[in-house]
Amino acid sequence: AIPLVQIGNCGDSRAVLGRHSSAGAGHYTAIPLSRDHKPDRQDERKRIQEQGGQVGCRQIVVGHSANGPVMLPMGPARVWYTTARGETMGLAMSRSLGDAIVHTVGVSAEPELTDHQIEESDEFIIMGTDGVWDVIDNNQSVEIVQNHIKRSGGSWDPDEAATLIARSARRRWSQLSSMIDDITCLVIKLK
Repeated sequence: AIPLVQIGNCGDSRAVLGRHSSAGAGHYTAIPLSRDHKPDRQDERKRIQEQGGQVGCRQIVVGHSANGPVMLPMGPARVWYTTARGETMGLAMSRSLGDAIVHTVGVSAEPELTDHQIEESDEFIIMGTDGVWDVIDNNQSVEIVQNHIKRSGGSWDPDEAATLIARSARRRWSQLSSMIDDITCLVIKLK
């Protein structure tokens, strides 16, 4: 039987496969194993709006015209809700295990399942929170592991690879902002 991995994703964390590429020895290709649950993803927006939720970005006033304030969107799309204290808040993902207050406005706790048949050339899986993926794309994460494998002479440690990705994400966040998002990363060695 061909080995199968099933990914259950709920939120804005992500799983990416590193596969030996045809470009030559030591080169890997990034294969997404999950899709982020963002409110502006067309199918997610539709589901949220069908359940009465509102999706949009924060708006900032950048000037005034004869028609009123001139607004520009700022930041990611969010699902908007009102707290018990009357505060308007926004969640920047469309599925979440927690955040029960937004389940009433279309945010789902149901995971999206994907199956992947493991191939001979599949080497590793990277799983990370949005604190990784907001500053490192799929290809860059696979490249970090690829470089770690090359430096290790083939006998590599997935924990060290995960630490390298997390450190790189933290360094990139600190260059962009005084705020650093949650950063969690796991690398699974398939062979």
